[in-house]
Order: sequence, then C-alpha cells, then structure tokens
Amino acid sequence: MNVNIKYIFECKNGFKFERETPEEIIRIMQENYDALKKIATGNGDFCNYFIDASNE
Repeated sequence: MNVNIKYIFECKNGFKFERETPEEIIRIMQENYDALKKIATGNGDFCNYFIDASNE
C-alpha cells in the first residue's frame, strides 16, 4: 500500500498551496509576507506577521 500525504494551506481570499511538508508551507508564507512588507506604503498599510506552527 502506498500513502501520499499532502499539506494544504488555503485562505478565504483564494490562496491555496499544496506541498509535501509543513516547512514548505511556512517558507511560502514567509516569502509572501516579505514581499507584502516591501510594498506596504506606510499610509496605514502594514503586515501582521504571525505563524503558529505549534499545532502539528
């Protein structure tokens, strides 16, 4: 028997990532946050970065 496990991260705004490990998902979210932080203008824009990886 062969079992494949995928980790899925999905947001209500339409983002969906499927990866082999939870670390890959966390890395994607960190990269997205870094990109959003770079384009935040300071006119009330901000990024609240928090990843809770405590619940496996």
